[in-house]
Amino acid sequence: MPQDTPIPERPFADLTLPMTPSKGGLKVQDAKGHLHYLNQSAAVVLLLCDGSRTIREIERAVCAEFGLEQTPSDEVNRALQLLTDRGLLQSG
Repeated sequence: MPQDTPIPERPFADLTLPMTPSKGGLKVQDAKGHLHYLNQSAAVVLLLCDGSRTIREIERAVCAEFGLEQTPSDEVNRALQLLTDRGLLQSG
């Protein structure tokens, strides 16, 4: 089983990559030309990754964005891991 790529402490997405809103989320084309389909939650996480926020700050921002009572730490970390493994996030 492959190892997960470490999640950067202050992840950032290359927001110059081609991104297109799609039904229920976002399509992102990576630098190699591969298309990634993100649901709404993963899209919000990606767009919050500007290199200035820590993982905890991203978690709190997602909580505020969706009006949640509890911080969705596990869900945000799963999204960050997926985005990192797919090469859509880099170290800030």
